[in-house]
Amino acid sequence: MLIVLAAAAFCSDFAAPTVDIQAMKRKAAESGAAVQGAAVQRPRVMSGSVDMTDFLTLLEDMTLDTTVLRGLLGQISVSFRPPTNEANAEYGWILNHLYLPDSLRDPKTGGVRYNLNSSEISTVIHELTHAAEDLLASGSAPAGSPAYEHHQALAMLASQVRDGAWAAHKPRTKANELASYYMGRAVADVADALDALRIYNARLGGGGTLVSDEEQARRLGGHILLFDQKPVGARPGGDAPQTWKDMQHRMLGHADVINAAQLGGRDIGVEPAAEIKGRLFQNALGLKPPLSVRELVDRLNDPQRRSPGIDALRQEALEARLKSARSAVPASR
Repeated sequence: MLIVLAAAAFCSDFAAPTVDIQAMKRKAAESGAAVQGAAVQRPRVMSGSVDMTDFLTLLEDMTLDTTVLRGLLGQISVSFRPPTNEANAEYGWILNHLYLPDSLRDPKTGGVRYNLNSSEISTVIHELTHAAEDLLASGSAPAGSPAYEHHQALAMLASQVRDGAWAAHKPRTKANELASYYMGRAVADVADALDALRIYNARLGGGGTLVSDEEQARRLGGHILLFDQKPVGARPGGDAPQTWKDMQHRMLGHADVINAAQLGGRDIGVEPAAEIKGRLFQNALGLKPPLSVRELVDRLNDPQRRSPGIDALRQEALEARLKSARSAVPASR
């Protein structure tokens, strides 16, 4: 189905400092393997002629599970092409072919870039959701499985859109489109939440505060803090804006699409019910996403969870805290 690039503006309400977040992601991509040390590197993941490995790594750095996606990518073929007058990206169900815009290509690897912004992540997830609707969702799958829950969510959504104004025509087609828009935006929200945490921990002196000394910085290490947390004994000041503090209570998976989802150039005009969103978010692509910003932080701090980007984020946070601590101590004469 067709889609235009849509911005997922999780952080638009927050007065963040000017930060080149894409440069930070590039740094994570370049340094992550070294930070991870001797971790075993998995084989590259090709779909058609396109290398999807860096995109999967990006999702794993967001604490998402890519097991189902890896299987799905083996059933489809991905290629790049210039945007058409109608769409930037498209999944063709007849040939199981996913077309992505050239702007997502990494000139070095020829694959999908690691440092996608949230809008670009939304685009790829949107189209992969269409592929999953076509190839994975199934009412005959074991009850409770992602494939079964995805199928049930689509059936519930089709029933809901029948009550819409013009949505009664082709309700399953419109349900599929709504689900894909929703999944793209919901996953983009996770990416934006991670970006905000990265800015807060790795660019604002660590946790938005200046640690008192280098010993304290090393004790805190690369622990990722929520927006109102300060290490014991932190120096006064450095508080995060109230809007950032409020974000720690935000639930994920509640993205709205009623003003975005279109079919044939027309608004569908339906917002999926909360229960449907919950089923889609947790099952459509088997991503096992965090359900809140707080859960995302807990995952980032889980010592058993390792990925190049998570390790690089922890290292950046530690370095930021050490820099803050050193700036707090008068230079010795």
